[in-house]
Amino acid sequence: HWLIDVLRTWFFDTVNTHHELSEKFKSIISQGGQRIVVVIDDLERLPSDQVCDVVRFIKANGDLPGVVYLVLSDETYLSSAIMKMIPNVKNSHIDSGREYLEKIFPFRLEVPPINPMILQRFVKEHVTEVLNEYGLNDKVKEIDVDNEISHFVVTMRDAKCIVNGFV
Repeated sequence: HWLIDVLRTWFFDTVNTHHELSEKFKSIISQGGQRIVVVIDDLERLPSDQVCDVVRFIKANGDLPGVVYLVLSDETYLSSAIMKMIPNVKNSHIDSGREYLEKIFPFRLEVPPINPMILQRFVKEHVTEVLNEYGLNDKVKEIDVDNEISHFVVTMRDAKCIVNGFV
């Protein structure tokens, strides 16, 4: 499995199965006696099967004392991936991938989307700055950021991609 390969490369060179990975992880955690925060970001960038591998790993190790998982991701995508890939969710009393996730992640904090006006301002300011740096001040007036670009900006990631395209 890809998750085992990645963790073996980074930390555990003798791990070959999910069970061995869990046992090794538990052994390391129990020796430290400290709190550990495992931050997992951008799961929506992974294919569904890999999302499910990560969720299964968290489920298997979620009760370790002193370990907290902070998962930053698009809940809709995770829910959809769970429904596609985990057979016992499709065929059980659980109605959705979201319900499955609620059992694994009992506390959820929803971050509201950024105001579109703030994103538009960010893009406009940074595009203008980049064009000015390259002496293209006259091009700033030709590019109508509000009407030509802003409808592509939904998230901060979109805004940064557009700005980076001008660099």
